[in-house]
Amino acid sequence: MKSEIVKDEVFPIVSNRVKERKNYLIDKQEFPNAQGLEGWFLVQIITALVNTKHAVKEFRFGKGPDLLLESGIEIELKGATDFNINYIKNGVKYGTPCLFLANGSNKNAIRKLELDENVEMVRYETFSDGRNEWIVGLIRPRNSTL
Repeated sequence: MKSEIVKDEVFPIVSNRVKERKNYLIDKQEFPNAQGLEGWFLVQIITALVNTKHAVKEFRFGKGPDLLLESGIEIELKGATDFNINYIKNGVKYGTPCLFLANGSNKNAIRKLELDENVEMVRYETFSDGRNEWIVGLIRPRNSTL
């Protein structure tokens, strides 16, 4: 299953890269929207995967899933300086796995996403940049065969 590959092979590499670069997130929390955060997240993903069999082959914002990996896996990206559950859940609109980075201080929002009937929280990690809490995660449509 594609989401298992993303969970077991892609997510750990991406999560480690984001946590290694967490100092760069300190000022990102101040962004008025997700645009800057998603761009930063995209760069981290591309850099993390560049020398792997899952390197990013193509990114295509607004034209289907955001990323196509060399391994043929498509992934949507979401970044939210708040934890807007609907925005994050919208990441499964193409029926693909979705990697997301968001404000992780709202534990209630994280729990709601875990319990959502339409989305499966496959894997996530929370961490601090020294000032703000963050969550990097992977979701997919619930009951998906991806």
